[in-house]
Amino acid sequence: MCQALEVSRAGYYAWLCEVETAQAKRDRELMPLIHDIFWRHRRRYGARRIAVELQAAGQSCGVDRVAKLLKNQGLKAIQPKSFRALYKKYRSARIGRITVENAIGSKF
Repeated sequence: MCQALEVSRAGYYAWLCEVETAQAKRDRELMPLIHDIFWRHRRRYGARRIAVELQAAGQSCGVDRVAKLLKNQGLKAIQPKSFRALYKKYRSARIGRITVENAIGSKF
């Protein structure tokens, strides 16, 4: 079988006897919790807010780990658009300016 798969015999048996690490096991447990929080808040919560919610629920988890798991699942929070002020000079240019003649002869 090793010849058909073109792998070494030692590599095959190492893969066969591979044990899941504690970190991988913990990540597998956290993934559904993170997914649930993310969709419960309608994609508005990012890694920081999800980490705070997990800690409030009694799950010890850092922001970096949550960010990594979000990225692995392909989840990305919606970012609000940045504020753009509409100044009067730009608004008046769009509306059109009304010019009035200098009836009293004032010098500005």
